[in-house]
Amino acid sequence: MSAINQDWGTTMRKELERELAHKTYEQIDQALRNLSDGELLDLFDSPSIKVGDSACDILWSRSDAKFEDEMVDALLDGRFKTRLGRMRASQVVICGGKRVRRAHEAYLHLLHDRSTDVVDNAIFGLVFLNDKAHLPAVEAARDALPDDSKMKVRFASAIKALQAGNPFFFSSGYNDAANAWGLKDSPLKAAAVAAEDADRRPARPTP
Repeated sequence: MSAINQDWGTTMRKELERELAHKTYEQIDQALRNLSDGELLDLFDSPSIKVGDSACDILWSRSDAKFEDEMVDALLDGRFKTRLGRMRASQVVICGGKRVRRAHEAYLHLLHDRSTDVVDNAIFGLVFLNDKAHLPAVEAARDALPDDSKMKVRFASAIKALQAGNPFFFSSGYNDAANAWGLKDSPLKAAAVAAEDADRRPARPTP
């Protein structure tokens, strides 16, 4: 794969985005297929869902260990200027699961992002890495939140999952169909669902 740090110019990128804005996904895919990795990466910040997501899908189809390292570096270097760009990039890292050697670096960095959606992706990644060594960082990020932040609930769920060693306590509806996290047939999911069901069950009245 070619280096992803190539700069092909903002003007050219914006012209391409405008040209593709009303095309179908198939037409967009054909138009983007021959772009370099760097050019596709620049489109991660596109406000067009179709253009940005198509660029993300094409890059993911080319991915290898070297690319995944470069994607982590791009996140750490602040290459992505928009919430959508950081969402797409972090989702690529998440899709790689435990295969992405330095994924934890990206997740820890994004814990302090200004977008709650990006932070939620970072929490998800750390929880499914299932390494208790990340607990202090997650707790510190939680403690830095304003008292009225809605993210407090998400952080509490993540901390519970990390403490229990069960990522599904954070996201019981997630299915690791591609076994990216090594949890495709894990009994941990059933345990988390059972715990949720027990929590929902009304308490029996005291005789």
